[in-house]
Amino acid sequence: MELGCFTTATCAVAVAITLLASALRHYKASNSDNIPTVGSSTWWGSYWTAIKHMNSTSDLVQEGYDKYKNSAPFKIPTLQHWIVIVSGHKLLDEVRKAPDDQLSGIEAGKEIFKLDYNIVVFLPIIKDEITATFHDTLKLEGNEWRSIAASDIVSKVVSRTCNRVFVGLPLCRDLAWMDISTQLTVDILISSSTLDLFPHFMRPLVAKFVTGASTRVSRAVHCLAPIIRERWDIAERDSDQVPNDFLQWLIEDGEEQTITALAQRMLAVILVAGVSSTFVEALFHLVQHPEYVKPLREEVLAIVDEHGWTKAGLDKMWGVDSFLKESHRIASGSSVVMSRKVLKEFRFSDGTVVPKGYYVAAPLRATHLDRENYVYPDTFDPFRFSRSREEPGESIKHQMITPTPEYLEFGLGKHACPGRFLTAKIQKLMLAHIVTTYDIKLEDESTPLKPSQHGIFIAPDLDARIMFRKRAT
Repeated sequence: MELGCFTTATCAVAVAITLLASALRHYKASNSDNIPTVGSSTWWGSYWTAIKHMNSTSDLVQEGYDKYKNSAPFKIPTLQHWIVIVSGHKLLDEVRKAPDDQLSGIEAGKEIFKLDYNIVVFLPIIKDEITATFHDTLKLEGNEWRSIAASDIVSKVVSRTCNRVFVGLPLCRDLAWMDISTQLTVDILISSSTLDLFPHFMRPLVAKFVTGASTRVSRAVHCLAPIIRERWDIAERDSDQVPNDFLQWLIEDGEEQTITALAQRMLAVILVAGVSSTFVEALFHLVQHPEYVKPLREEVLAIVDEHGWTKAGLDKMWGVDSFLKESHRIASGSSVVMSRKVLKEFRFSDGTVVPKGYYVAAPLRATHLDRENYVYPDTFDPFRFSRSREEPGESIKHQMITPTPEYLEFGLGKHACPGRFLTAKIQKLMLAHIVTTYDIKLEDESTPLKPSQHGIFIAPDLDARIMFRKRAT
C-alpha cells in the first residue's frame, strides 16, 4: 500500500513538473510574437493545442501552410518546443545555407555516402538478398496465394538486404540481428514520443526506463563481437581475405576502435538507411492500381534483357523510379522535414526572427500536395515524373534521389538524407522484382487502408495484408 502511494505520488509530482516545465517553455512564445501562430500562443492554450494534435500534426501544419505560405513563416506548438515552419524557395534556401552553429542539423550517417560510390559492387548481392528473402518468407508452392502483412514482408526484405550490405552473410540472416534491425526504428519512435512528454532536465532519468538504449547496444555487441574479432584475426593474417561490406569499412577506416563503439555506429547507420514505411505505401499503391503492373513489368523485363540487373539498367528504369517517387510524394511519412534546432537567434531576410531553442522545419506533406507545385496533386499519377524527365535538360531533376524545393522527401541541401542513394536502389530493385515475379492483390479490398499519425510522423496501415502468388503470365 505504501509502495502504491509512493508510486502514485511520484507520478503526480512528475506530471506536475512536466506541466510546469512545458508551461514555462510555451510561455517563451512571447519572444516570438513576430511569428504567426497556428493554434493558441498562450502557455496553457499552446500546450492544449499540442495535446489535441499529437495524432494530427499534419492537419496543424496544413492549416498554417494554407494561410501563410505566401506571406510569412508560422509556428506550431509541440509538447516541449515550438517549431517554426518555413516554405518557398527563398526561405528554404536560407535554411539550407545557414551555418551549423546557428541552425543545427543531424550529422548521423555521413559514412553511408560511400555506398553510392560502391553501389556497382553491391548491386548483385542486393538483388540476391531481395530474391532470397521474398522466397524464404513467402514459401509459395504451385499457384497458391499467400497472405502476409505488407509491413512484415517489407521490413524483412529491407532488414536482410540492408544488412547484407552492412554486415554481410551470415549475420544478415541471423534472427536475433534481424529483430534488432527491424525493431530499431519503431523502438526509437516510441521512446522519443514518450520522452517528449517530459521536460529536458528529466529526460536522462526517464530515458533509462523507456529507451532501452543500453539493452539494444548490448544485444548488438553480442551479435557483432564474434564477427569483429574474427575479422581482426583475418586482417592480421591476410588483409586480402577480409569481406567487403560496411562493417569492414568501419573497422578499417572509422574512428571507432572498440566493439561497443562499432556496434553503436552500426545501429546509427541502420537507422539512417531505413526504407520500410515508404515502400509499404508504394506496395499499397501498386495493389490499388493494378493497371500499372503491366507497363512496369514490360519496362523492367525489356531493360533487364538488354542490361541485366546492373546500375546502368536500374538508371534506365524511369517508370519504376517515377512510380516510387510519386508514392513518396502523395503518402509522405512525415508532416515536416529539414528539422533544425536554433542554437543562436536566426533572422530570415523577411525580418522574421526565430529565438534560440526553437526548431525550424519545412512542411513536407503540405508542399507535396500543393496545387502550385503539382498538377492534380491529390491524384496518384505514377508516371508523372518519368514524363517530365523526357523534356530536354530535365532527366536529372525529376529523379527520386534529387531533392528540390517542391520535392522534400529526403530534405534539401547539405543535410539531405545521406541514405537516399541506397534507399532508391533497394526500393527500385524490390519493386522491379515484385512486378516481374509475383501477382499481388489486397486481401481485403472492401476495407479502406488506415494510416496513423504519431506526432509529426505518419505511418502506413500496419495491419493491412497483401496476397502474393507466383506470376501467372
